[in-house]
Amino acid sequence: MHCEERKEFSSKHMIISLLTKSVFKLATFYTGANFINQAIPFFLLPILTRFLSPSDYGIIATFMALIGIVNVIVSMGSTDAVSRGYFDKDKEGFDFSKFIFNAAFINFIVFLIFIIITFFLKSFISQKLFIPHNWLFLLPIISFCYAIYIIPFKLFIFKQKPIPYAIMELSHTFIEIILSIFLVLFTLSWKGRVLGIAINKILFFIIGIYILIKNYSLNLSLNSNYIRKILSYGIPVVFHSLGFTVVGALDRFFLNRMVGLSITGIYSVGYSIATIIGFFAGAFNLSWTPILFEKLSQITEDLKIKLVKFTYFYFVLILLAAFFLIIITPYFLKFFVGKNFYGASQFIFWLALGYAVHGMYTMVVSYIFYEKKTYLLSIIAVITVIINIIFNYTLIKLNGAIGAAQATFLTFLSRFLLVWYFSNRVYPMPWFSFIREEKYDSEK
Repeated sequence: MHCEERKEFSSKHMIISLLTKSVFKLATFYTGANFINQAIPFFLLPILTRFLSPSDYGIIATFMALIGIVNVIVSMGSTDAVSRGYFDKDKEGFDFSKFIFNAAFINFIVFLIFIIITFFLKSFISQKLFIPHNWLFLLPIISFCYAIYIIPFKLFIFKQKPIPYAIMELSHTFIEIILSIFLVLFTLSWKGRVLGIAINKILFFIIGIYILIKNYSLNLSLNSNYIRKILSYGIPVVFHSLGFTVVGALDRFFLNRMVGLSITGIYSVGYSIATIIGFFAGAFNLSWTPILFEKLSQITEDLKIKLVKFTYFYFVLILLAAFFLIIITPYFLKFFVGKNFYGASQFIFWLALGYAVHGMYTMVVSYIFYEKKTYLLSIIAVITVIINIIFNYTLIKLNGAIGAAQATFLTFLSRFLLVWYFSNRVYPMPWFSFIREEKYDSEK
């Protein structure tokens, strides 16, 4: 090997090594904090499945699904707009603190609208989803609190401050777990879990406001230009996020109506276990996205190939993790959950694979976010929801409750393929061509 070739080879491997180390160093913090926070339903399984009936757990699962949908709508994509705005904070004429306040103002207006909508539709929703109508008013309150406190959380990530982020996430997790356990044992019903969520979200709303005022000296004035920018970036993100959240909720709604509340509770236990794959994928994506954006801002053809190889390596790892989870779950359930919920193992195969595909999707969707082509995600979200409705109705009719898990996998796979295709249209990457190029170079 010539001296120049050795230098080039050494340089390439040094870049890959630094890239990998920087990603996994941050991922160590984010994986731990994000996994523990998002795995709250998982950690509560031993308590909830022993002290609550499958029907009660079904109500909790339905309420959590509704929270996910309302969170997306009340947030209105403003968190993502603020996160993207962080990279423009040093531009002349851009007031980042005012930008944050205008994002929070949008959340407040949507919150008020949602309170009014809930008042008029509470009886209809309660009848369809078996949740007492007075408890429905907690949904917009919880979601508004979430929309505000998640802003400083996300900014810790983009400032690459994993320790403050981890402290906040872990505190949020442990307080919610303690509150939920105490209130479930006190009430012996699903209401204890819901109250635990609500109290914790209000507490962290107060903490989030304090952090924003202290760190960003919020400029409390409205700016129509900023509001337009936030909405133009955020609304397509809402449709995209809503598509994912609705897909994650529709299976519960279909099972409630077509099979029964008890099977919804058992299915949701299996879903909570399968989402372990999603927790790791989400945590990794938190650390990967800022680094990817930085690399894309100084991209070369050589770096494109390295990013593609890294992505494929990640695909293999997450699929292996899913198969490992599928193998161990039947044994794990026997000591982790109450005996009334052992049937959850039947859903794991399809759900674990679905979340592995979701992890693959998070790696390719970032290119669309980077190019600010979020309108594409709105289109994909609508298509995905339609696909999911068709799959859920058809497969539950044909195969019973297992059809909901199959519908989840097929929907996640469809969305991944659609996003991968469109991401390559807006930001071409050598997903397959680099293989042909390397083969050609070796033959030479």
